[in-house]
Amino acid sequence: MLKYCLRENLLTAKPDDFMAQVTDSQVFTLDDIIERMVKRGTTVTRTDLAALMQLYTQECTYIVEEGGTLNTPLINTSYSISGVFDGADDGFDAKRHALHLNITAGTGGIKSDVVSDFMQRVCRRQTRGIYGCSGIHAGTMKGRREYSGIR
Repeated sequence: MLKYCLRENLLTAKPDDFMAQVTDSQVFTLDDIIERMVKRGTTVTRTDLAALMQLYTQECTYIVEEGGTLNTPLINTSYSISGVFDGADDGFDAKRHALHLNITAGTGGIKSDVVSDFMQRVCRRQTRGIYGCSGIHAGTMKGRREYSGIR
């Protein structure tokens, strides 16, 4: 379950504007994920899963380091460069330009229309004063496992 609260949005002039802030998100390490996989009753051993995940992670890292992009069920990556170039022959200068690694949900990840639907349903059932958000709206977002992995 993803927990969030609404806080006053100080970046807009309207006093009734609020923004969401995720709270109390549980962190899972690679070992935690492998343990969950083992508990599901897989025939693959914990050792084999750990080796496979390490190899997968290393290979993804090499691809990104080489300038490649990933398009996986979990994440998609791309690059962008910010800064102003002085003419068509100007090269990248770390003092004036920055390289950004962009990461978005992958093909099997969270779908924006599903998240939007969840948020609309949750916003109708908002509660107050939970999860340390005293005096402001708060709620939880429940998702379907097959779409978003959010419980």
